[in-house]
Amino acid sequence: MKLKNLLKIFLATVITLTTFSLQAQIKCLQEFDIRVLNGGAEVYSCVGDGIPDEVEMRSSSYATPIGWLIVDDQDIIVKYSLRAKFRTDDLPTGAYRIFGFSFLGTPSLQVGIPLAEASLANICYELSDNFIGLFNVDPDGQAVATAEGMSSLFVCSQDGNPDIVRFQTTSPDPNYAYLITDENNIIEAVVESDSFDFEGQPLGTSRVWGLSYVGDLVAQIGDPISGSTLSSACFDLSDTFIEVIKTEPEGGEVQLSNGLTSTVVCTGDNQGDFLTFTATGSS
Repeated sequence: MKLKNLLKIFLATVITLTTFSLQAQIKCLQEFDIRVLNGGAEVYSCVGDGIPDEVEMRSSSYATPIGWLIVDDQDIIVKYSLRAKFRTDDLPTGAYRIFGFSFLGTPSLQVGIPLAEASLANICYELSDNFIGLFNVDPDGQAVATAEGMSSLFVCSQDGNPDIVRFQTTSPDPNYAYLITDENNIIEAVVESDSFDFEGQPLGTSRVWGLSYVGDLVAQIGDPISGSTLSSACFDLSDTFIEVIKTEPEGGEVQLSNGLTSTVVCTGDNQGDFLTFTATGSS
């Protein structure tokens, strides 16, 4: 065998042994956290509105390359990216989790397999210590009613006593608010809880609408609910509203049907003593 060939074999052997030695010593980054750039522990995306939603991720360390993957509520990998910025609205509605993974070698992820069974890279890999919740929603305001199931009610808004009305909705969406409007659907109040005290409100009729939304709630008092931007992302108003009639009872005056305010009847004579009344100025 020629010396040149022997040298090639020797060099190949040295390179192979060195590679195996290095791989045996390499450890992927461990104990790192992830976060959303300018975000919190949860991300909401609007599905079906035709506007791309992207999330930009960050890691607490970049000692090794970082990739990103998304799993569904069954921990099945549904998407992955080697870029820190990627779309989220191209997944169906539902709840997901975003993980980061550090790796060395060639990434080998596959969509559709359980995360516990996945081999993420050919040398080594490590999942982030935390995850970011991802909720893909198509807002649906559905229907609203009072906690008792009523769609219309009266309150005495000028008597000095609390007039707290509690609301409920059939919508399962997590971000839900209520908008109080007048009869022309101009916003009078924005309510982020499930109740409102109508005491002290001007007499008249108000409507309570439900609002399912994604992003920040930006509805403003004085805005019409139709044609206004109610959230920073997508939103949907309820199909129904609650009518709240704010009134002040007025007793008015009563009299007999003949105009008198007093009369005499005979009791104990076994004869019927029927009286007919009329009222004026009452509510």
